[in-house]
Amino acid sequence: MAERIGTSPRQVGRAMSLLDEGVPWWRVVHADGTPATCHQGQAPRLLADEGIPMRGTRVDMRRARHRREGPVPPSS
Repeated sequence: MAERIGTSPRQVGRAMSLLDEGVPWWRVVHADGTPATCHQGQAPRLLADEGIPMRGTRVDMRRARHRREGPVPPSS
């Protein structure tokens, strides 16, 4: 997401932390698969409920990583 909008992962995480429950904030995880700890630690359960492959309490990044097709459009 950060690459796509031309910012850093930390900024994406910060922006997502400010959003309400109507935005799927739990889908943004650390590079090692560690889910967010905000919102009373609900992220692992929400990810599992969506069928996201997990390894213990972390997302199995090898199996879950989104494969983007085509080049990233230039940011404006």
